[in-house]
Amino acid sequence: MKKILSSLLLATLVLSVMAVAIPVKAAVVGTLEVSSPQFWGNAIIQVKLYDPDLTGQDSITITYRVDSGTEKSMTLISPLKNGEFFGFFANASAVNQNTAGSGTIGNNVTNPPYGNTTISFYWDVLSEGAAITFKYMDSSPVGAVTASVKYDDYVAAAADITFDRTTLEYPMNGWMRISIKDYDWNLDPTKADTIPLNWSFYDPVKDK
Repeated sequence: MKKILSSLLLATLVLSVMAVAIPVKAAVVGTLEVSSPQFWGNAIIQVKLYDPDLTGQDSITITYRVDSGTEKSMTLISPLKNGEFFGFFANASAVNQNTAGSGTIGNNVTNPPYGNTTISFYWDVLSEGAAITFKYMDSSPVGAVTASVKYDDYVAAAADITFDRTTLEYPMNGWMRISIKDYDWNLDPTKADTIPLNWSFYDPVKDK
């Protein structure tokens, strides 16, 4: 009987130690990002929230505030339910809204990663120089996460073209990867822009 009690006591002690040793998953602070710190005219801003604690959810509600106005709700969606949520915000003129106030309008999207679906654009009547602050209240750990964007005219930035090779020497029948960065073309993050690009080729041997 004593051996049985001793064995049970030992097993209980071992299990207790094991229970203490099992690590608890740490909560992760969510991040809130905007596609550009400044926009103007009919440009559309993408608002992105990443919080792995929300994996499995298909939507989350945040708020936005224009200058010192009242906070308004904004729903972000997660098509893949992977903790990444997207939403879109624009001036009323970008979505053909001429009335005062704010609201939402459905927009058909076919550009990845959003899939062939309808996403709501949130719009507000903005004045030049307006500051828009987006806020997400993280529940684990508890705290406010914010991101801000300014609605203001800006000086157009020069475009930039880069290649995947620094030497610019490619093998016969090789592929070239060209990256073009031009913020003036990024009006709508949900649509793919078709940028006019003129090509000219020369043979460094024959065209000397």
